[in-house]
Amino acid sequence: ALKLSNRALDKVPNNPTYQFHNATIKMAAGDSKAALKILSTLVASGVDFPEKAGAAKLLEKLGASGVR
Repeated sequence: ALKLSNRALDKVPNNPTYQFHNATIKMAAGDSKAALKILSTLVASGVDFPEKAGAAKLLEKLGASGVR
């Protein structure tokens, strides 16, 4: 899944939906630090996208778990 997600981001790097899903895949794979970085940037960007509330919730969860 990560390979496909990275390929999609290579083609459309500024797509927030692709970025969100890439972060969730990285988190599921155990790379919470990378997921936190992606989600932080995404939420701070102010861009509106369908998964925005989910991104904010996941970011909050990662922050609460002490990921840095």
